[in-house]
Amino acid sequence: MLLVLIFLGILVLLSVITLLLLFSSVQIQIQHFILQSEKEISNTAKLKISLYLLDKLKIASYTISVKKLKNWFWQKEKQKIEKIMKKNKARGYLKQFLKRIQIRLEKLDLKINIGTEDAILTSYATAAIGMTLGILYPHFVPVERQKNCTYFINPIYQDKNMYYISLDGILKIKRKPIHKG
Repeated sequence: MLLVLIFLGILVLLSVITLLLLFSSVQIQIQHFILQSEKEISNTAKLKISLYLLDKLKIASYTISVKKLKNWFWQKEKQKIEKIMKKNKARGYLKQFLKRIQIRLEKLDLKINIGTEDAILTSYATAAIGMTLGILYPHFVPVERQKNCTYFINPIYQDKNMYYISLDGILKIKRKPIHKG
């Protein structure tokens, strides 16, 4: 009898964890990310990852500074990721994973200043970035959040290659609902 109760408790615990994962969402918040052509990424940038249940109740949250992220990712994980991505199996899993998730921008404040040595190339680069963002914008930004999402692309017509990117944003990732039919 005791063994049956333990087995039933484990079964209930596993089903609760499964339901939590199915109805939860991940929110990635990027704060004070600044990238310039002659400097490194700003040290004030932070990446905050939060896990929400039913998009309302925060279950867990973790903040990573840029220094920690650089050390962790570039030194240790770069080789592992390259090995995994070489396999066709990993690409198939990645495609399946991307089909099953829904990505939404809750907040976006993006400022891009870009300049090259050639004025024509600068204007083409500015137009290409603007068109790409304009095409992706309606797919990732819900209508009710469009007031919170802005981007600004400014061409710099000087005789040197330079860029300045400033990004603040919140990205929400959740599982797509399953439709039968």
